[in-house]
Amino acid sequence: GSLHTEASAALWALASHNSANQISIAEAGAVPLLIGLLGVPSSELHRDAAGALWSLADGQQANQSLIASSGGIVPLIGLLAEPPSQDTSAGALHSLAALEANRVAIADAGGVGALVNIFQSGNDAAKSEAAGALATLAMGNEKNQHAVAQSAVKMLVKAPPLSPCALDVCRLLHELALSSENRNALSKAGAIPQLALHLRDGTASGQTMAANALSKIALKSAQHRLQVTQQLITLLGSDVEAVRQRAGTALKAMSAEGDHGGQHLTVAMAGGIDRFVSLLKDGSVEAQEYTLSLLWQST
Repeated sequence: GSLHTEASAALWALASHNSANQISIAEAGAVPLLIGLLGVPSSELHRDAAGALWSLADGQQANQSLIASSGGIVPLIGLLAEPPSQDTSAGALHSLAALEANRVAIADAGGVGALVNIFQSGNDAAKSEAAGALATLAMGNEKNQHAVAQSAVKMLVKAPPLSPCALDVCRLLHELALSSENRNALSKAGAIPQLALHLRDGTASGQTMAANALSKIALKSAQHRLQVTQQLITLLGSDVEAVRQRAGTALKAMSAEGDHGGQHLTVAMAGGIDRFVSLLKDGSVEAQEYTLSLLWQST
């Protein structure tokens, strides 16, 4: 027990950011032994053994492949449900996901849902590694992009808007939306109306994350931009000044980036002349400002 724990912790430290040690520890046969320790009933040992595998896999393709072929992926996913080991097991999966074949294996073993579940109960370090792992799993893998987007949006639907979980999932969706290849999957999973809801009802930080994610998703195509614009124009009618301001800021950001990318939004696309006349007449200051700027662009 304690001897194994100390040995695992020592290997974790020795392999950390040291490629020569990563290679020599793996060549000495440590990988299957560490994977075996993941099945021993001791949460302290699990944490250190997963930490050692994490540092062995970090930036080292041969070790990423060896850990996977030695059967390390399934037990690491299992540890995601064990609070003391969540950060190290998520970190190990984050490093393993750098290898394209491992992205498929992790997803096939149920890794996507298990990583998203960390946003309900994990600590900040675990959530950070889980977010990194999910973003890496989605890289260049359309099936995973849809799986990650669906799991994350499903979690956002369940999360009360003012909860820490909602903020963390909005942050994850924003991180995913930074990559153009994820935007279509996010839209298909229903992220746009959910993010608009959290822009309306979330914490100040959650509202900012939601607004930023929406303006990134909108860059995917004219159709995506239209969907986001319609949600944000609705929010310009909110009774809450902060919500109106964030919606207005997001619309302006989209307008600037869209023009840069050659996607001009027309009055007709954003709701038609009647909608704009009513926004100018009865809308909030933010709605009137946005309407005038759009009409100005259209001339």
